[in-house]
Formats: sequence, C-alpha cells, structure tokens
Amino acid sequence: MRVLINREPVGRHLGLEFERNDRDFIGRGDCERIILELLQHLEWLDEVRPLLEQEALPPASADLLQDKLAEVDAISTSQRGPA
Repeated sequence: MRVLINREPVGRHLGLEFERNDRDFIGRGDCERIILELLQHLEWLDEVRPLLEQEALPPASADLLQDKLAEVDAISTSQRGPA
C-alpha cells in the first residue's frame, strides 16, 4: 500500500491512482489530523499518550492530540453505557 497525506491529490506522474487503485490511499487534509485518524484506526493512540506527559510535542500538536484523545475517550465511555 502507498499512502499520501496532502490537501489535494498529487503524484499522478509517479503512478499514484487514488480513484482506480486499492493499493493507493490519500488522506486529504491537515497532516497531523490525518495521522491522528490513522493512529485511531490502528488503535495506537494509547502509544502516543505518554508524549503529552513528557511534554515532547509542540503546543499545537499537543492540543490536537489532547482533543483526539478526549474524543476517543468520550466515544468509548458512551459505548459502555451507564455504570
């Protein structure tokens, strides 16, 4: 699989075919948001959670990660239902 993260499709001159090929995937949008979506789908968000505690991320990136973790935690809590 080939993955391109960009706001618009590029790479046709390299043979990337997003509409006609299951081998190529484009994540359209902001790079950090797309990576967080990918981490969520791969269930790897907990692996990056320590980066917040270590203050290892730039402030804007830390804010995005905190927002994504809060979103995932809220979904998880609502799926469990009342205690």
